[in-house]
Amino acid sequence: ISTRDWSSDVCSSDLRVHPEHLAVRDAFIATKVSADWQDVLDRFFGHDALLCLGQSTSSTFTQQRAHFRGFEQELPYIVPNAMSAPRGLTKDGRDSNRCLANAGPLKRLVVEYDFGTLDEQAALHLHLRDKNLPLKMVVFSGSKSLHGWFDVTGCSDEQIALTCRYAAYLGADTATFSPIQMVRTPNARRDEQTLQAVQYLA
Repeated sequence: ISTRDWSSDVCSSDLRVHPEHLAVRDAFIATKVSADWQDVLDRFFGHDALLCLGQSTSSTFTQQRAHFRGFEQELPYIVPNAMSAPRGLTKDGRDSNRCLANAGPLKRLVVEYDFGTLDEQAALHLHLRDKNLPLKMVVFSGSKSLHGWFDVTGCSDEQIALTCRYAAYLGADTATFSPIQMVRTPNARRDEQTLQAVQYLA
């Protein structure tokens, strides 16, 4: 991630999404990615990673990747980074399978916008991509938003903080910046109905 021009953009009051993003947004959203949920998770996490998936944000499971194979579509929530241990202690001393103590290295940052049309959200994700932030995947939430998965592997804490600040300036929900925040599992089903379809895969 380059920090060039980011500071001025954060403070700018006349930010505009590039017109060419609006021109390609329909094709971006309409793209159908031919990969099932198993292929997508294997691509991002490999075969041996320790993953945290859940039926809800309050009902989660942290297990090896193989434990979830074949059942991913029934678990609509996932932590977008591998965990470092099966369990850990929360700040108030409780044992948990999802807490900061067992969070793994931050390799992916998920950005979500809860406003605008899907087309407009797609344009914002492309705008971030043009800031030298690799866009690896876009997932439909099954409702009203697109989750952009960005690669921050090897980035410094300062670069990640600047990225989060800029995304928040654009209107992103800051909740997804937490290393243990659950997001929508690629190609799983929301409420056992709507497909959380992968719209883009790089």
